[in-house]
Amino acid sequence: MNKLKKILNKIPKNHTTVIHSNLLCLGKKTLSHNKDNILNIIQNYFKKKIFLPSFNLTKKKIVNFDNYETTNKGLTSLAIEKKDFKRILNPTHSYITNYNKIDLEKFKQNSFGKNSIFDFFLKKNFLWVSLGCSANDGFTILHHFEKKFNVCYRKIINREKIIISNKKRNNLKISYFARKSRIKNDFNNLVQILIKNKIIKQFKVNNYLISYFKCDRNL
Repeated sequence: MNKLKKILNKIPKNHTTVIHSNLLCLGKKTLSHNKDNILNIIQNYFKKKIFLPSFNLTKKKIVNFDNYETTNKGLTSLAIEKKDFKRILNPTHSYITNYNKIDLEKFKQNSFGKNSIFDFFLKKNFLWVSLGCSANDGFTILHHFEKKFNVCYRKIINREKIIISNKKRNNLKISYFARKSRIKNDFNNLVQILIKNKIIKQFKVNNYLISYFKCDRNL
């Protein structure tokens, strides 16, 4: 696990941390021989709590939280079976976390903007880490600022969802700030500007990018 430890040693420790990951940055050999230790090493390094994306980007009306339907893999798949990790009940942009001072239902109606989980990350100044993800896969929080500034290439869509949790069904009306048709999401230029201004720190491991920054309302 030397490669993982070398990566972590370049990132500030002792923070509550939001981590988006593509574990291929560690190499297939590391994954095949040490998969069970990866999450423990990361938790021990940051020492405080972590948040991992457990998004469900399905168009299905019913989202079942009892069987952990999610489009995320990486660290998320390693944490799902851990008893100390709980899932925020947002039908689109949920996170799985061992942070125990949080109301899991509080952020279920808004994906971005006020009263969303990303707004919470900013209020708490958590550390954001992208392990091996591209700009468009690892910086979901930037959509929050698109909502904040009401960008012209997105629009608010109100959807009705049913979430199943602890075998109970809950009807929800959610607000989602969606891309308009024919608009392609591309954060690469913005991320390069933020790197140039020393807001985002970034380095490479093989062909994978490792990035981190403090969640800040003035980002």
